[in-house]
Amino acid sequence: MCEIRVSVRRLVPVAFLLAGVAGCASAHADLEPGESPDAITLAFAGDVMFGRFVEGGFAAIEAEKFPPFEGVKALLQRADLAMVNLETPVMAAPPPTSAWGTRMRFVATPSRLVTLTDAGVDVVSLANNHHYDMRTKGVAETPGHCQGAGLTAIGAAREEPRFRIETIEVRGRRVAAIAATTVRNGTQREHEPLLPFATPRELRELVTPLVAAA
Repeated sequence: MCEIRVSVRRLVPVAFLLAGVAGCASAHADLEPGESPDAITLAFAGDVMFGRFVEGGFAAIEAEKFPPFEGVKALLQRADLAMVNLETPVMAAPPPTSAWGTRMRFVATPSRLVTLTDAGVDVVSLANNHHYDMRTKGVAETPGHCQGAGLTAIGAAREEPRFRIETIEVRGRRVAAIAATTVRNGTQREHEPLLPFATPRELRELVTPLVAAA
């Protein structure tokens, strides 16, 4: 869990890269001495999934019995913007077995997303190695289900450009985000939407111009 507080002028974009935040120390949301009341608080949490395939089919995590955000819910809810890495496709009718023939593939139904909104999550990043777990059907469905649940989804696979600035409104301000992943579970297939993937060495070179222009 990471909490970042920034001061910005009204409607001036702030650019940040969704990488390397896991090791951040948590900061208190109250204003520091001399800090502007216009400061906004950004909270980040890591990977979120709701179940995976096992020998007998799909095994869901019973979030109703074991609330996954109980320990950090207060931090997420008090932030002006809270974001997690949604490491699962979301489908209305998931298949009974893994499309890849392996158990380490994830999927969730739209009803599970209420777990995120109830916890105070506002934005989900889809740029991760499990975005294609349900192949192109899962890629196509997921952003719409997130939107229907009241979540802003960034980093979805799509046609060019692979890396792009995505803007999120926060208390009358615009926060600019770049969602990317340095890991993927398979090679990019021809004619499929492009996952925003790059090797760690490539990532800085590819996104630095976008950050500078934000």
